[in-house]
Amino acid sequence: TSVQYYTGTVCSACNYKCLTCTGTATNCTSCPPSAYRVYKANACNCQNNYYDSGAVVCSACAYSCLTCSSALSTACLSCNPASLRTLASATCSCPSGYYDDGANSTCNPCSYKCLTCGYASNCTTCSAAKFRSLSASTHFCECFSTYF
Repeated sequence: TSVQYYTGTVCSACNYKCLTCTGTATNCTSCPPSAYRVYKANACNCQNNYYDSGAVVCSACAYSCLTCSSALSTACLSCNPASLRTLASATCSCPSGYYDDGANSTCNPCSYKCLTCGYASNCTTCSAAKFRSLSASTHFCECFSTYF
């Protein structure tokens, strides 16, 4: 096992995904360290949150993706179920009542006063069922008059 394999007549280099290989260039026996690759079934594929950009070291997906396309880090192929995100049109979006803070994979809850929000207390829509309406000046969902 080495960074090269023997074809019977000549030594050839292992595939960039493999640290070591045997028999063929893509029959990995180990993966490069610190390359965000996982060894499984003689292959060294990128771990979750990373994609194969054609280099030894895998590239990071966008923070919201669990897995992403090798063509574009922001083109999500799947979302982490624990993040509350759902996949639609290659984007992992937060559900109603939650917001994306632009940095963390997990969606954050809106204020209890908001139906939807841009961030915690910046409401974008309110629930009429909760007798609240959006104040254009404060971006809060205020109680209807005669309610508290």
